[in-house]
Parts: sequence; structure tokens; C-alpha cells
Amino acid sequence: MKHITKEQLSILSDLSPLSPFLFNRDEIVYFDKELPDIIERLIELNLWSQYYEEFLKKNNSDIEINISKNQNEQRWVVLKGQVVIFEGRELILGYCREVSKRKRKEFELDREKKLRSLMLELTQSIFIANSISEIFDLSLVNAIKALEKSSYGSIMLKQGNMFQTVSYYGFSADILNLKLPCENTFLARNTDNKMDRFVRINLENLGNQTNFNLKDENRILIGSTLSGPIIVEGQLYAIINIDSLENNAFDDNDVQMMEFIRNTVEVAITNHKLYQQKLFLSRYDNLTQLYNRHYFEDQFEQNRKRAVRYEEKFAIVLFDIDYFKSINDRYGHFIGDQVLKHVSDLLKSNQRDSDVLARFGGDEFIGILFNSNVEELNRKYFELNEMLTEKDLKVDDLNIACSFSFGIAQYPNDGETLDDLVKVADFEMYRNKRTRREKLL
Repeated sequence: MKHITKEQLSILSDLSPLSPFLFNRDEIVYFDKELPDIIERLIELNLWSQYYEEFLKKNNSDIEINISKNQNEQRWVVLKGQVVIFEGRELILGYCREVSKRKRKEFELDREKKLRSLMLELTQSIFIANSISEIFDLSLVNAIKALEKSSYGSIMLKQGNMFQTVSYYGFSADILNLKLPCENTFLARNTDNKMDRFVRINLENLGNQTNFNLKDENRILIGSTLSGPIIVEGQLYAIINIDSLENNAFDDNDVQMMEFIRNTVEVAITNHKLYQQKLFLSRYDNLTQLYNRHYFEDQFEQNRKRAVRYEEKFAIVLFDIDYFKSINDRYGHFIGDQVLKHVSDLLKSNQRDSDVLARFGGDEFIGILFNSNVEELNRKYFELNEMLTEKDLKVDDLNIACSFSFGIAQYPNDGETLDDLVKVADFEMYRNKRTRREKLL
């Protein structure tokens, strides 16, 4: 164990830029010069016993110490110590140097690494989300992960001039009942109603109304908030709020992180909406909003397999609009489209949720109907047709007479494939059409 004298310590003080000192379990016992600021900070912490024991275990080691006085200061020192004998006592010869710049750099690198990891996780999770609601929930979870001082979060969807909470983190479920006029939101109140950027809002700028008459579980005292817009297709779509119980909890890095999350959310929502549009177009007829033929054929096959498995029956009903070619030739295709929509709306409004109705092509519609016999279906569609013929379709100054014919086939009695069933239903439809026309002659 090394012995040291006052003279040697004085020489060390002159030679070393780190100003050595001696301490025991309780305090600093010798220092040759005026104490620098970082040593004063160590004295305030008063953890000499802890440092002393550490150096006894690991001589010539380093201890990294946070000497920050508040959460925004971010100051660190490294205390290096060696066990020595001074005036017959076992003490620690210490050197202290500030490493705040290095630590801040390490913190930034660690934060960047964490952000990249969260970016990947967020992007992967959001882009496999099944709904916009799921995108919102995943976004809040990842935002809370990314911002260490955050505890609560919410997303409010724009509905006219109101915003309603649609997703939340940390609050209880009754926050979903919260609705606010646009001008009452944190974002509007702190951006002069522009609502065009992320803002850090501290306690002094939150205003008196931070609980918005919420129930007891949600009556938290918010210390600071990060609030920003979600823009979709150039329009304000929603607001995301990340809350902390601490005042001045968020910094510029947190704003940058939320900007990234916001951008990812916006892209995900836009892509999800595009996907839903494509999915809709792949399933529905654009004019009538009924299923299209391709999707109907898929549904038929699924229901056929189910019927085989459970020995079930169902009916296929084929419809076409009477004199549709004449309507098109006389009035034009715009009027023809209105007739198609008029008839399809009637059929759609009189089907059960379990039924499948589609535009089969041109002026033909087709349906899969369950738990109905032929007599019931004949009666139902004769009555609907009478309703249709009793009141003309009015388009501008035109009165258009509308009616349809239909035919029914049963699975599996009339066939086991769609083609076979359509042939039977088509035959029945034209027989009904001839019968009706003969009655009118």
C-alpha cells in the first residue's frame, strides 16, 4: 500500500490538472487547493462511505457519478481512487474529472439506437395493423416507450369541429367519452389555433382546464404535454398527446422523436386507407355497392363447402331488370345507372345480414339466401316487385317505371355447382318473366 505525504500531495496538485484530494468514510480530509465545483457537488451528495468501500474492494478503479442538480442539467464526473496511507491513516487518494460531454454523447447515441429500434418496431407493427384504431393504439404504446418521462397518452380524432378521444394509454376507459371543441384542445390553445406542429406545453401554459371534467380515475395533474397534429391527405385528421406528471419533462429530442412517430402514423393511415379502398374495389361493385361477381363466386364456394360439411341447404336467386335495354336506349346510360341503383337499393334493404347479394353483370343481380324455402322467397320477391311497380323512379322531370324478374334454385337439389344453379335460376327467371308479360297482354 502506497504512503503519501503532504509535500507529495502538493507536488501532485501542481502537476495534475485534476487536483487530487484525500477522503475517508465520512468526508474529505485533505485538499491542497480551492475545491472546484464538481468536488462541491460530491460533498453535497455525501456518499463518501459508499465510494470508500468501493475503492477498498477495487483499488485504482473508476466510479461514474451523476452530479446533476435537476433532471435537465445532465452532469457527470468520474471519480478515480487509490488506497494510500497518509499520516498513519488509510485513506483514498481521489481524482475527479468531469465527463458530461462524453456522457451526453453516449446518451444521445444510446437514444438514437433506441429510437432506431423503436422506429423498426413501430414501422413493422403499424404496417401490419388491421385497422386505424390498432394503428393508434400501437403508436401510443411506442411513444410511451420512446419518451422516458411520459406516463399517459391519448389520440383524439377530428369530427367536424370537435375532437373525440379514440385511443388512450394510462387513463381509464371513460376518457373515450371526452369530446372537445377544436379551440379547447391543448394544441389549438398553444399554436394560435394553427394546429400545424408539435409543441411542448409546460405547466404554466397548460391552463386551468387540464382534467376536462373527467371522472376520478382520470383526474391526474398533468405537468407537461407533447401535442401535435396527425395530417392525412393534407387535412388535420387527429391530435396525439403525450403527457407527463413532471413539469418541463420533454426536450427537443422528444419533439423530434414524436415527429418521426407522427410521420410513420400518417404514412400507415394513408396506406391503410388506400388498402381498404383497394379491398373495397376488389369486393364491391362501384355503382351499386353490392358485392361484385368475383367476390360472390368466392363466397359461394365457401358457403358450398360449409353446406357439405353440415348438410345444409341454401337458395340461389337470380334477378334482372325488366326492359333495361329499352330504358338505356331511350333515356341514356345515366338514367340506366339510376335504375340499377334504385333496384339494388330495394333488394339490399330487404335482405338479412346472413344473405349475400351481388351484381352479377349488366342488369343482373344474384343472391345466396339461407333458411328460406322457395315458397317464402317467391312471396317475398313478388311483393317487393309490386312495391317497385307501384311507384315510379323520379329523376329530374322523368318518371321511370321499374320492375324486375327473378328465378330461384336450391342447393343441392337443383345442382351442386354455381353454373348448374345459375342455369336453373335463369330458366325460372325467364319463365316468370314470360308469365308476367302474358298476364299483361
